[in-house]
Amino acid sequence: MRILHCIPSMLGGGAERQVCYLAEELVRRGHQVDVALLQGGPNLERLEAVGARVHWLPPLQHAWDPRGPWHLRAVMRETGAEVVQTWLTRMDAWGGLAARSLGLPWIFSERSGCVFTSSSMADRGFRALIGQTDYVVANSESAATAWRGYLGPAHKIAVVSNALPVDEIARAPLADRAALGVAEGAPFVLFSGRFQRAKGTAALAQALARLLPSRPALHAVACGVGPSLDEFRRIVDAAGVGARVLTPGYRNDLWSLMRSASVLVSPSHLEGRPNVVMEAMAAGVPLALSTIGPHRELVPEAASQWFDIDDVAAMTRAMAAVLDDPEGAAVRVEAARAVLGAHAASVMAEAYEKVYREVLRARR
Repeated sequence: MRILHCIPSMLGGGAERQVCYLAEELVRRGHQVDVALLQGGPNLERLEAVGARVHWLPPLQHAWDPRGPWHLRAVMRETGAEVVQTWLTRMDAWGGLAARSLGLPWIFSERSGCVFTSSSMADRGFRALIGQTDYVVANSESAATAWRGYLGPAHKIAVVSNALPVDEIARAPLADRAALGVAEGAPFVLFSGRFQRAKGTAALAQALARLLPSRPALHAVACGVGPSLDEFRRIVDAAGVGARVLTPGYRNDLWSLMRSASVLVSPSHLEGRPNVVMEAMAAGVPLALSTIGPHRELVPEAASQWFDIDDVAAMTRAMAAVLDDPEGAAVRVEAARAVLGAHAASVMAEAYEKVYREVLRARR
């Protein structure tokens, strides 16, 4: 099969990593894999190394620029694409319009579980466009349920779990603590994600402001960027613990950080299939997670400490419980590892192959 993936960039997000894992398996299975991009990033080298062919689009700034679909039409013709799969909103819009105009099967990759329910013209237009897909493929049952509620039971919707390179994560070296500024042997809390309201980062800062003062050896490493980063820093600085809350931006050694961390915290309000949590499970770091559906769907009850979103006191207690009970944390780590077998890249690729074949058969 000739499969074209359309995604805005190869930056450090979860969708970008999943495209890399999927492309590698599809190439291994003998398929032609092409990827249309606007921007590179830390995942580009891996994508090119696995044998996917990259096609660069002009640097169009506006998400609704009408030239986007036109340029993607040219890529679809050049590659002879039989199936088009889109990732993330900009390429969902551009790629969907281009695929529809050429009569090509179009698969929409749902990443967040958000059905864009506002009454704005953009959200109404996006929902109407997704209704024209041949298939919606979500990475969690909660996301699939949301779209079933909007599109109806007749629309083709599948759940394909994210892939996880378990062996690769396990081989990652331990983090360079000196480069981080964390003393050898000192415990540290790890967060990785975009600094924005939907990720619960303000509540996390407040929880760290409560947790760190009574634990002078404890540090926190909060990786990522985003519009709420300055707010996060102001909160921990005001509490007098800013020097022990490190915000190093995007890190390409996240698996090493996970293997060295004392607890991974995810205070998110909204996720699709949370890649960072999956990777933490493979790395063997104890978890403290918000009680949202995608976390609950992925992680067994006995494999994490849990807290309600934006409940600062409960988040503080959950992190403290992990730090104060290493034996209990080790038991939860093993409970988390026990569910990882279903997330092999080969399992994901096989499930997508089934979807591709189904949409092609339906067009014959």
